[in-house]
Amino acid sequence: MGRPQLSDMPALQQENERLRKIVADLQLDKLILKESLDHLKPKASHGSNFVRRLFTLVKSWTRLSAGLVT
Repeated sequence: MGRPQLSDMPALQQENERLRKIVADLQLDKLILKESLDHLKPKASHGSNFVRRLFTLVKSWTRLSAGLVT
């Protein structure tokens, strides 16, 4: 590793930490949505459009956020 790369290291480490915090926040949001869905699903009436849309949203969010976490 050359001198220019070493001088960029602190900035890269800072950016990495910022991105890790963003991913952690997204994972927390995903968990909250999943728990909310688990709480709402048994109480909802059959054919509830809201619950179906929320379930679809959570599934999409889960797939999206899974792609962000390595």
